[in-house]
Amino acid sequence: MAISRTEFNALKTRVTNLESGATTVNTKLAGLQTQINTLTDRVTKLELETPPPTALFSDMFPTDYTISGGQKSPDGKWLCEYTGGGKCGTRLYSDGKRVLFEYPATSTATDGKETHASLVKTVPIFTNFEAKFKMRTIKQLRQNFPVKNWEAAWIAWSYSNRIDLANRSVNHYYFVIKNQGVEFGKKDNIETNNNLEEQIFLPTVGSTNLVLSKWYDMILRFKDFKTTIIVDGVTMVDYTDTPNNPARMKTGSISLYNEDSEVEFSGMTVNAI
Repeated sequence: MAISRTEFNALKTRVTNLESGATTVNTKLAGLQTQINTLTDRVTKLELETPPPTALFSDMFPTDYTISGGQKSPDGKWLCEYTGGGKCGTRLYSDGKRVLFEYPATSTATDGKETHASLVKTVPIFTNFEAKFKMRTIKQLRQNFPVKNWEAAWIAWSYSNRIDLANRSVNHYYFVIKNQGVEFGKKDNIETNNNLEEQIFLPTVGSTNLVLSKWYDMILRFKDFKTTIIVDGVTMVDYTDTPNNPARMKTGSISLYNEDSEVEFSGMTVNAI
């Protein structure tokens, strides 16, 4: 269909305007790309300039030793509070993995009231930290009575040196992977009360069940009373606490604990956050 000269000129003008607009857009895009490249260079420079996290503590358990209640490890990093009639120390496996192990005496009472536990804690104390490590429960030791759900490897932190008459820490947070589910809680005694357990259960956001001899990859973050615990890449705890005793709960040792079980811990590193 034929068009008039006027229509042709109008179409030509529109094409010219579109081409001009496209040139303007391309110029703006080029400018934006330049800005993106500049920002990328700045981020890369900052990443290179930013130092790695400050390592507060690290132990790959490079040498063999055993420690009894009240004894420190030869390198001064750990203190055994009690063995529960069993044994605590380090050992080497044939694949080269080195671990810290614990096991107490075996409970044999038929009424289930007998119990034994062992605990090793860091000599340094920590506030606002991220700890990475592995832990596992090799076997549960109770005999002549059904195994209890919580008889496994535990991790505790903000572990206080203030103890009650039964030699129990009265201030700390803890986490355990049980036969059925996980448990997160604390003992948060008020200043005037040294004699009660004051055990308080805190909320979790995930769950898993204990598999004997399985290594669990653990990340524990604690900052300003917010606890995040990640097990094998899955968040189990994401909770900010309001403690009864903030001064006691904000800092302390990291403790490796068990009840009536043989457990191992491997490759502990602690960084400031």
